[in-house]
Amino acid sequence: MGKLKGERKRIYEISVFNVILCMLVVFIHVSSTPVSSYNPASLQYAFVLIPWRLAAFVVQGFVFLGGLRLFLGNKERIDYGVYYLSKLKRVVIPYLLWVLIYYAYFLLKGYFTFDAGSLLKHIAAGDLVSHLYFVIIIIQFYILAPLWFAMVKKARPLPVIIVSLVIMVISGMFLPKIIYMLFPGAVFRFNDRLFTTYLLYWVAGCFAGMNYESFKNLLNKHGKLLFIAFTLFMVLDGTITYHSFSNNIYLRWLEYIHIAYCMTAVLFFFSVSTKLKEGSGRFVILIKQIDKSAYYIYLSHVMLIFLADDFLKLAGISSITMGYAFRITVVYTVAIGSAVLIQKIKSMKTRI
Repeated sequence: MGKLKGERKRIYEISVFNVILCMLVVFIHVSSTPVSSYNPASLQYAFVLIPWRLAAFVVQGFVFLGGLRLFLGNKERIDYGVYYLSKLKRVVIPYLLWVLIYYAYFLLKGYFTFDAGSLLKHIAAGDLVSHLYFVIIIIQFYILAPLWFAMVKKARPLPVIIVSLVIMVISGMFLPKIIYMLFPGAVFRFNDRLFTTYLLYWVAGCFAGMNYESFKNLLNKHGKLLFIAFTLFMVLDGTITYHSFSNNIYLRWLEYIHIAYCMTAVLFFFSVSTKLKEGSGRFVILIKQIDKSAYYIYLSHVMLIFLADDFLKLAGISSITMGYAFRITVVYTVAIGSAVLIQKIKSMKTRI
């Protein structure tokens, strides 16, 4: 039986892709206040809303990357004990720690009083802070690792990817209604963190990791077609979203366009990442440092936004634009700076 490999050498293009996703997820959250505060008829709203929407493929990208990494170094069966233990240490425990940090912050702010039962529910649902739901999603995929190995070993990629797309669309758009029909009065509010809602991206990532060199060659061979598809869906998703949001119009079919955009965006930015060659310059070193700290940045960056907002409130700064510029400056500077600092401390410990 093949064993789960430990701290194997990181592949540079995967580090680049991970950093792109990490920086975009920070952008999404620092932009949430202006998106919800600017006048929908204003030019500022359009300038923030459209890139905010177009950055919203990052969760799908992280899910895709999770599936890819699972199979990249583990072509055969793995030691599931080692695998689950590694995920417990690297994913679950940091998640629990940061839930407690956010919970303590909310207690200090007086938002609520301590309730152990409520805290446990927040941990299980990943709903204490908006971005934590992703951890619940990815843990579900990790738990189902035996299923993914059986799938990749016995099935052909294209049919499985098509089936996963169908399941994802049905689950993502209709599962709450199906549950309501089967159980009248039942309200299922956790569909956005159910693994089936992101199934396509994980399955595609699994097959990409299993056939990594072939996958990269496929992206390179069809690079122009991918660019055209990405550009088309980017324009459609951005412009139609702006029309829908600014006019407060609900368009059900917009979600189908967004799915197409997300898949092409994941593939496009991964393809771009493969074009960047690894060297020895400072930029490459910075990419590697951020990559290694990306999960820490993901968990912690919303706390930086909270603290930045607290400062703005104390300073009496009410300007949306000034607040936005301040959040961007502070959050990116501290997030990236702390990533570099963490890696330097780790490097010093290794030398000692």
